[in-house]
Amino acid sequence: MTKVRQSTAELTAGTGGRAVDVLVVDDDVPLRESALEALALGGFLAAGVANGAEAIRFLITEQADLILLDLRMPVLDGWSFLRHRASSGRLSRIPVVVMSGEPRDPVLLAYAEGWLSKPFSEDDLVETVATELRRIHGLPGLPRRPTPTAVMRKP
Repeated sequence: MTKVRQSTAELTAGTGGRAVDVLVVDDDVPLRESALEALALGGFLAAGVANGAEAIRFLITEQADLILLDLRMPVLDGWSFLRHRASSGRLSRIPVVVMSGEPRDPVLLAYAEGWLSKPFSEDDLVETVATELRRIHGLPGLPRRPTPTAVMRKP
């Protein structure tokens, strides 16, 4: 497997908090769990929470390199999370990719680095995350490699 970069956990060792590559914020439990599984199979350390409020609590003590954010959630939805993120120095430095079945919103895209349209494949998810993490860490593009699910589908 091609390593995208040094592990986030290695980069933040000794900070007292746990670090993840990706925080998945979505109230849809089956979608969140399958995204976490696909990311793990793709070689990423990921955590999941059910809404924006849980994401804020998670990010108080832990670190993430990238946030995958649903828009429609109870408690604190994606729009509210993005507004809170914009006013928080530390949170505003964490890139966000919106995951939504809604049409791409140019105004909302001003607050996010990308958009992943639902429904999406596990391959699209892993490729989007890999691309964003390479961009975040200033790494050159790597040749596209099949994800574990693509390999499993071959005869």
